[in-house]
Amino acid sequence: MTKSKANATSFKKGRRKSGGRKRGVPNRRSSVLWEATFLAAETVGSDDAGTDGLTGYLTTVARDNRAVFCSLLGRAMPLQLETDPLAHTKIEYPSVAEIREKLIKRGVPPEIIRIIFSEPLELTDETDENTDEQ
Repeated sequence: MTKSKANATSFKKGRRKSGGRKRGVPNRRSSVLWEATFLAAETVGSDDAGTDGLTGYLTTVARDNRAVFCSLLGRAMPLQLETDPLAHTKIEYPSVAEIREKLIKRGVPPEIIRIIFSEPLELTDETDENTDEQ
């Protein structure tokens, strides 16, 4: 005899959501927990007397326990970046002549500039033979 797992509350495709929070409403417990955490950190501060408040506490955590601070930092950073999909950034690359000119202005010796922009050396059979003799 097999029992059917389906009952009135089983998931059915297309079934409307019932119970729980409405869509878009933040979890109240989470916000209360965050507020309490921040308040506690402000109270402790950097010296257990509230000096510098939340910033002082986080500075102490960052200095004394980097693993915990990095974990917190990872959670605090936004998960999504808001960008304008219609904005196009045009990237313009300088020409070789412009790069050479900038290097000369910065005082890079001409010999080095020639080496940077010279074509790669091609190994010939003669070069390979000279290397074997050494």
